[in-house]
Amino acid sequence: MTSLTRLPDWQLRLAAVTTRCLETPSEWGSSDCILKAADAVEAVTGVDLAAEFRGAYSTETGAAKILRQRGCENVEQLLDQMFEPVGRLMAQRGDLVSIEEDGAIAAGFVTEYGVCVATPRGSAFRPQTSLAIRKAYRVGR
Repeated sequence: MTSLTRLPDWQLRLAAVTTRCLETPSEWGSSDCILKAADAVEAVTGVDLAAEFRGAYSTETGAAKILRQRGCENVEQLLDQMFEPVGRLMAQRGDLVSIEEDGAIAAGFVTEYGVCVATPRGSAFRPQTSLAIRKAYRVGR
């Protein structure tokens, strides 16, 4: 598990990431679900947990290879390795979730608007009460 501390200005930093997600189309290797979630973690804690694989892939197959190198079959397994689970309804802004989106497991993060998740058309918000949310993960203390 990763031990992280929330920055004093994390709320403003997270709001900026949320805005950027709305303005940025989803693209493998630069703004896909795991990188948008990593951007949220960096905003909240100042730590970029995706630094080592940013720019290392540009396709869904490349992303799957990165996951397999870490012993994971999907994004949820990667989040399981890195973060402490929390009840999905107990997740707070800045926490991460795994969510079933278009038949695949994706990563998202909790915002003031709900859960932000990458979609083929960009980013979308899902209600935190959505049954599509599989798990939630605490980010920082």
